Amino acid sequence: IGDAGERTGTTVQFWPDIRSEENPEGVFDPGIEFNYDILKTRMREMAFLNKGVKIVLRDERTKRFTIPQRELIDAETGKEMKTIDLKARVRYSCKEVAEDGSLNLAERQVEKPLSVSLDRQQFQEIPNPYSPYTRGAAVKNPKMVFGRTELIESMIGMIRDGNDDLVGGRCIVIYGQKRSGKTTILYQLNKAVGQHFDGHAGLPICIDLGSMGDIVDDPAHPGQFLANFLAKMASKMNLVVRRRTYKEFSERMREEGIECPSESLPLSKNPTGKFYTYLDDYLRVLKAWNPHANLIFFLDEFTYLYPYIVEKKSVDVSFLKFWKAFMQTSDCLAIIVGQNYMGQLLGLLPNEFGAYPQIQISYLSEQAVKDMITKPLDEASGHRVEVNDAAVHAMYRASAGNPYFQMILCSWLVDHLNRQSITHVTEGVVKEMIEERIDREDQEFLSEEELFQPLVADVGNMREEMNKNVLISLVENDRNAHGITKDQFANEPELQQDKEELLMNLRRRGILDFEDGRYRIRAGLVHRWIVKKYGGK
Repeated sequence: IGDAGERTGTTVQFWPDIRSEENPEGVFDPGIEFNYDILKTRMREMAFLNKGVKIVLRDERTKRFTIPQRELIDAETGKEMKTIDLKARVRYSCKEVAEDGSLNLAERQVEKPLSVSLDRQQFQEIPNPYSPYTRGAAVKNPKMVFGRTELIESMIGMIRDGNDDLVGGRCIVIYGQKRSGKTTILYQLNKAVGQHFDGHAGLPICIDLGSMGDIVDDPAHPGQFLANFLAKMASKMNLVVRRRTYKEFSERMREEGIECPSESLPLSKNPTGKFYTYLDDYLRVLKAWNPHANLIFFLDEFTYLYPYIVEKKSVDVSFLKFWKAFMQTSDCLAIIVGQNYMGQLLGLLPNEFGAYPQIQISYLSEQAVKDMITKPLDEASGHRVEVNDAAVHAMYRASAGNPYFQMILCSWLVDHLNRQSITHVTEGVVKEMIEERIDREDQEFLSEEELFQPLVADVGNMREEMNKNVLISLVENDRNAHGITKDQFANEPELQQDKEELLMNLRRRGILDFEDGRYRIRAGLVHRWIVKKYGGK
């Protein structure tokens, strides 16, 4: 008979037994017209009586079709489905230009996911709780932070002793991929530290130094990095004196005539000595006021220093020695945050930073992704939206748990639900949403900067470009995301020399999966974007 391909099973065709002169014993009168609704009811009854049998009734007179009621029950919940997933398939003919220039008629087929709402209740628009965070800003609302509670609690455990007092001299290093939620963790940790020690022995005074980039690029005093940094620290420390919470401490500082030298430090011939004088007086008064009080400095984008030390030579590597000495002599605490190449920065002076605990920020688990999807949606919609597990898994596959991508996907989902008036999210709804975004021609659904910046960020522009070329090369040779071996990468000369190291680095950062000798981009959304932007085999 031959290969049936994807078309399997048995087709039975029959014609109604029409009464005529040649067939006087026929069952049906001439001119009989079959009633679609009667047959539909009968098919639904048969669906209940024949478990496991799928019955589809199609009226080719009007192109109507019905799906048996058995298929309208959600297999996970047992409840009646509010949305049904279909596949819309279009077959068409087109003319293609052959190699010899002639026109040939070709048959093509396009298949797209299609979700149909079955909910007859009047739809109410859902507020979008995710939209403020789709540009990578720190998430300050604790209700919108997921999958980080254990990490924050473990870091609090690192800065306290058995008596719930603060451990002086401790510096925790946090690093991870760009837009992996590091700044959010730093902000939430700052808040959590104060809440944890409230009423306990330790009294942490949290000082947010902001981003290292703002200090390095200070236009007011260019070329004076250390003095600028010390001025920033002194200024932030002085802000504490003004808080009502520490009124008694503030009064003691005024009584002793201790003034902040932040404005004079950049102009001082000995900014380090002047800062340490202020620090010693500050800590002396602080400890006299409360022996358990201590300063915790929070500093973001610490790795911003690397190109200024190694390439631009505008910051001396001795700053790292200063930081180590500052932590030891002041007995204060610090949380510093940077990108994936934090190890390369600290590796410039490995003996100085080897004892500091270093924590890599990983992607979210599938459970955390589920919480990110369902909890804000429940609150925003008044528990009107249902999301099944298959939809959660589809979202997780698309983002690989990258919190930045996941926030974008969640925002898209709310917009899609509002456009389609849907309150039940299935795998088909998620796929349709992503397809819709990818196929939009009026605007890119993710810009190159938004997508590649968090993935390929590395030391220097050349390194970032090489990471980008690896991902594009992978997709160009693996359009269907089955994975390819390292030998199947395109033979770009700039990739060959460092290919092994580049692949290992992207695996270590969680961007690539490696299984059975094959590499694959973890986030399905990224793979689809590259296919759209650059094509693929």
